[in-house]
Amino acid sequence: VVADHGRALQRLELAVAEAQRAAGPPGPAWATVAGGEPAAAPPPPAPPPPPSPPPPAAGAPAPPPAEPARRRRGLGWLAAVLILGGLAAGAVAVLPLHGDDTPAPAPARVPTAAPAPAPAKLSMSLPPGTRGEAKTVFDSAGDVDFSLSPSRLQALAEVCGGRTDAALVTQAPAASELQACTRLRVIATAVRGATVILRRGGGCVSVGGAWTLIHRAGALDAARSRASSQARFDRSHHLQPVAVRDGGGRCADPSQAGLQGGSYPLAARLTLVANIASDTRPEIVALGKSLGTGQPQIRTVATG
Repeated sequence: VVADHGRALQRLELAVAEAQRAAGPPGPAWATVAGGEPAAAPPPPAPPPPPSPPPPAAGAPAPPPAEPARRRRGLGWLAAVLILGGLAAGAVAVLPLHGDDTPAPAPARVPTAAPAPAPAKLSMSLPPGTRGEAKTVFDSAGDVDFSLSPSRLQALAEVCGGRTDAALVTQAPAASELQACTRLRVIATAVRGATVILRRGGGCVSVGGAWTLIHRAGALDAARSRASSQARFDRSHHLQPVAVRDGGGRCADPSQAGLQGGSYPLAARLTLVANIASDTRPEIVALGKSLGTGQPQIRTVATG
């Protein structure tokens, strides 16, 4: 390719030299213009370029191109490379400005911790004898779902099976019941009230005998309730508290220790029992504390 370009350039230079020789010798250095004044002589023409050597014979190796032609071709290639590089850089610079149809990637979503689920509403079993405590439970534990169990054993079974969180019972679970269901936990036991029998000379009776004396209360109990001083009335009539035998046959008197310890059979006690999965809930802890507050309601019956 280089040799072909060199030969073409030589032929072009020969053609230019022939055209200059055919044009003839230059004219006079001056000429007269209108008005009789000589005009300035035009500048002398440039000397003709030296004749180029004749083209090489057929089959002879082509002479190397002249140094200026090689330099011009090198500059031409360099200019082409620079132009192409500038076009490529311009295209790269323009592409971000015009954009394309590819959608921009969505920003990375920062993972956030899921909110903790709210705890379920406290559920409680209330067997007969404890349903009057619903207001106390509500005031202490807040909104509660009550289950009215038909019996104490049914209430304990509901707590043991996890159908309710806790239960109020009038009799604390025995050791055998706690062994049968290891998921039961006694939270608190409190005396809510008691019935004390006063009789001349006191004595000790069974639970059945105690209820018989309570039902026989009549004129003596009415007179005591009208007395201005019940303590003076009790001394004048020699009335003393009656002890009641517990389940083991021991006589339990209605003293403060007997009431709080749970040994007196005619005391109304409440025991809060919870499932071990719920025994640390704030509502149950608050209810257990509220059961131990306040004085129990003591009912006194005088009988002859």
